Amino acid sequence: MTRTICCIFLGIRLCIPAQGEDMLEVFERARALQAGNQNLPEAIHLYAQVVAQAKSQRALAAQAQYQEGVLYQRLGRRTEARQAFQAVIRGFPDQAPLVRLARSRLPANTLPPVTADHAVWTGQEVDEFSTPSPDGRFLAFQDWRTGSLKIRELASGETRTITRTGGTGFTFSHDGKKIAYTSLDVSPQITGELRIVNTDGANEHVIYRETQRLSPQVLDWSPDVKHLLACIGRLTVQRTLFLIDSQTGDLKPLPTTGNVADRGLFSPDGGFVVYQSVLPGDHVKQIYSVAVDGSHGAPIVKHPANNELLGWSPDGARMVFLTDRSGAREIWDVPVKSGVAAGDPEMVRREPLPGEAIGMTRRGALFYVVSTGQSDVFTAEVDPEARSVVSPPKPLSQRFVGAKNWPVWSADGRSILYLFTRAEKPQIVITGEDGRDRDVFPRLSFLYHLLRAHPDGRSVFVKGTAPDGLCGNDPEEHFDEVQP
Repeated sequence: MTRTICCIFLGIRLCIPAQGEDMLEVFERARALQAGNQNLPEAIHLYAQVVAQAKSQRALAAQAQYQEGVLYQRLGRRTEARQAFQAVIRGFPDQAPLVRLARSRLPANTLPPVTADHAVWTGQEVDEFSTPSPDGRFLAFQDWRTGSLKIRELASGETRTITRTGGTGFTFSHDGKKIAYTSLDVSPQITGELRIVNTDGANEHVIYRETQRLSPQVLDWSPDVKHLLACIGRLTVQRTLFLIDSQTGDLKPLPTTGNVADRGLFSPDGGFVVYQSVLPGDHVKQIYSVAVDGSHGAPIVKHPANNELLGWSPDGARMVFLTDRSGAREIWDVPVKSGVAAGDPEMVRREPLPGEAIGMTRRGALFYVVSTGQSDVFTAEVDPEARSVVSPPKPLSQRFVGAKNWPVWSADGRSILYLFTRAEKPQIVITGEDGRDRDVFPRLSFLYHLLRAHPDGRSVFVKGTAPDGLCGNDPEEHFDEVQP
């Protein structure tokens, strides 16, 4: 499966007015008011309407966005003018003449960076669980072939091994000198370890060890590098936030709302944290804040849609999040002051995010992973003594090309079972040595992957979610046994 890690820079401001009028007519009404220097606020409102609704008329929308800036300048509203011209540069890079005009009207220190998405790592070895460093120069990732923690320098493509101990949830300290992560190299008596290691590979040590069959996950470092923000609990029951002293490992629980999901961040000033959580009886994620001293908390983004925390704007004044409130997974932000929402959320980027977000940098670059979604099953003859492949791999079958995953051999070695990943409901396919298929539809609401075939030849162990909500990857390890 080929994956690509890309990044984009964020910062557009948009407004969404009512629908219905011909946008060229609206634009001309605004131009008439502008030419006569009459009711300029109404002209700005009309231009904003064109920007929001003329999505298929990019030249017209760009011109309207530019004229908004011109009118704001005429009214002496410099902040709004700067935002309007920056929106031209960020939102309409294909309208080169207007972009040049907009740039000419902005002071050099307010010019936004180029916002075109670009790939920074492509290929089979891309780890979809990578984490960018705060300055965007490096990616920390797990080498799944060796189990090692590695760092990739994006400019050169060079990688170096940090530690032979693998893990998940890699999180850079704010100064970029340390990495905290959850170790996978633990004993049966230990369900997880949070470790810290210098980015040069030195001073690896355990800061917290969990022995109560709970799942620990490190989420962020405090700006002063004195504390870690961690999420500890049962995946499907209750998880909460803790501050962990990065020197002593001492834990301090934070009062939280709902069941904390897998993302949380310190505020730029370190005074509070924001986190995403799911309320009891609900299934969508909302975003809340809590002071680091536990004194108070507040909802930051609470909406019937799903809302996922991404990061902070470069100036630290706005929290960036992903939401599907308009029907697509779009990037929005909201002003935050002292742990409280200080205004209404606004759309940052019109286009839906094409992949899965993995982190943001201090400059506002959002890294995300795009996967082809192609996965198949092959067979090949091997020489066990020589430990070599003696025949070229060949596809198991021509059925479900590019949509097979998690293959396992039957106990007798005469069949191969795999998961069909594009089925509307969980589907296991059993391919016999004669090439014939048999389809099995287990009574599960979701199926993650196949584990191994049962020795009785009639069952297969899988990780999945039962209709009652019990999850197979719960720390209790309640694996589902499916009867083919």
